[in-house]
Amino acid sequence: MAKNSRYGKVTNLGAEELNRILEGNRERGHLTIISRFVQYVGVSTYKRQVECRAMEQKVPDAVMQTFQQRIRTIRVQRLEEFGGGNIKVVEDAGERLVSLMEGTCTCGEFQILRFPCPHAAACIEEMQVDPTSFMNETYHVRSLRGNGGTSRCSRRM
Repeated sequence: MAKNSRYGKVTNLGAEELNRILEGNRERGHLTIISRFVQYVGVSTYKRQVECRAMEQKVPDAVMQTFQQRIRTIRVQRLEEFGGGNIKVVEDAGERLVSLMEGTCTCGEFQILRFPCPHAAACIEEMQVDPTSFMNETYHVRSLRGNGGTSRCSRRM
């Protein structure tokens, strides 16, 4: 670390920089310095809260990859409206009846996992709607924060 001599005492560059900052602020009153610091912290905290709220609306990448994988695994021949908001999914293995509004499918997986089964995923993909609205809140980032995780949101999710 580089050393400087000041008034016969050896100091490092970090101490010199801190002293320069303090000298620049000495002519300002201490209340001005404190109010600017509080303002800076307040603005930073607000920006961070906005970022966290935006992150809470999302689902982790692994959850979306699982959803995309379900779309790739099913071989749908056709989708038919069945009435009452139900959709009949015709595939090689047979027929399934899906109700996106009720979160049900005759395979039972949609109800149990509360996550779109391959049949429901095919319907969601065909209708071009947001798949996260059909996923239970436990799959969302906001619920992960409340289950013993860190109280800060991570930017890497």
